[in-house]
Amino acid sequence: MNDFLVTRLWLAEVATMAQRTVLGTLAFKADVSGSATLTKTGIATSAGVSVRSVGDHLDALADGGWITIAKARSADGRFNGASTYRLTGLLDPHHGQAAILTASQLPPDKLVGRAKGLRFDPDRVGPAWAWRAPTRVAPERIFLASMALLSDARGVCLAPRSTIADRSLMSRRSADRVLRELEHRRLVGREPRRRGQRAAEARLAFTPKFLRLARPVSMATSGVIERPPQAQAVTEIVQDGDGLRRQLAAAIASNWSCAQANAVAELIIDWANSRTRLLVSRRVGMSRRQAIADIIVLAWIVVQECADDLVQARNPWGLLATIVARRAASQDEIDRGVVDLGEAGKVQAFTTVDDDRRLEAHAPALDQQLRGTVLGMDDLADAPTMDMLVGHLASVGVDPGLAWPVLCRCVEISLSVQNSRRHTLARADFQLEALGLTPDQASAWMNLVIGTRRGGHESSALANITRLGEAIPRTWLDTITAA
Repeated sequence: MNDFLVTRLWLAEVATMAQRTVLGTLAFKADVSGSATLTKTGIATSAGVSVRSVGDHLDALADGGWITIAKARSADGRFNGASTYRLTGLLDPHHGQAAILTASQLPPDKLVGRAKGLRFDPDRVGPAWAWRAPTRVAPERIFLASMALLSDARGVCLAPRSTIADRSLMSRRSADRVLRELEHRRLVGREPRRRGQRAAEARLAFTPKFLRLARPVSMATSGVIERPPQAQAVTEIVQDGDGLRRQLAAAIASNWSCAQANAVAELIIDWANSRTRLLVSRRVGMSRRQAIADIIVLAWIVVQECADDLVQARNPWGLLATIVARRAASQDEIDRGVVDLGEAGKVQAFTTVDDDRRLEAHAPALDQQLRGTVLGMDDLADAPTMDMLVGHLASVGVDPGLAWPVLCRCVEISLSVQNSRRHTLARADFQLEALGLTPDQASAWMNLVIGTRRGGHESSALANITRLGEAIPRTWLDTITAA
């Protein structure tokens, strides 16, 4: 399964949504050379289109130079067997092949060009996940894939529905109808957002159900909960994720009866005393004993509120530690006085906000407590400076649906490599290219985040947030908005 080619699919200038989903099916089924051997019936089933129309779509894609077709005869001698399709138009132009798909599996001497930087990661939420989602309808598949392209690694998307509709080659009304159906089936969640006194881009996010069903097989968990060996004591499985998973499943099944709840509590106490040294050292205004006691209380609350997520997690202890650390850090930051609570008393952002820059306070995302350590759009949206930058760019014609994922990716790159390589990697980054950016445009976006190599951070837009109209050179904007 070629997730990389599906990610590149949105660079293809096809005429209709049906052609895009057919081409996406071929890309998803292709091997590393870009070839796939399929029947028309198989293509139609996976693409969500009729068998009768598949031939016309394939011919149109061949005429457009996106694929070549080598027809094969069936057993009865007719040309209706499993033909071989080669996706010439989606191969990596920098290498002439799709080898970057398996960059994580290639030897070091084969990792050339962009593959030396931030490699393509099929485990990251991307358009190919839509082909593993529980849907067989073309509009839903394309909507999910377009949303995934504009999402961060957590599956959060801040793109307006009009942007997703344009990327999906469907009308806004059709996109709204598809979104309502996906919400009804609990594959996508939606939350309203505001920027000051005005409505901002709604927060769309893939639900745990979608992420569980659509993630690559290598990441999927079996979900089978086995009974622990009779001779194994609870204290022997403290560091064992399966042990926590089994005890939680038993507690849920027994409706948290006294015996099962006590077993989970013993695991938490052992974990807090043996595996939270770093977290304990970070607590504000607490002795070691007080910090451990507070962590135990937080962990017990998290275990009850997020039991299902912990049971399904690949690493239950890791997820528990992440959630507890986030909640403890939020309280500690408030105690330090560097978190703005806003007039409503709600966490506005995990950064200091001056009174003259204050935005209307709003509630954090519903699943904020489940955020991982990877940077996501929620982190950017919580920062008033970044929200103000997106708002300013929107006022000069830059689509927020593009601004959010591009800025998120630029920040991700800037946090991953040393200063001297940030612009170079941005110019050659596969994710920015998939979003339609040229190398010059990617470099201009990186200027907004970290400034120029000569001017340093002081030349970035984020360092001059109160006077963006003057601080951002017109040449940067012209490059960013160029067709």
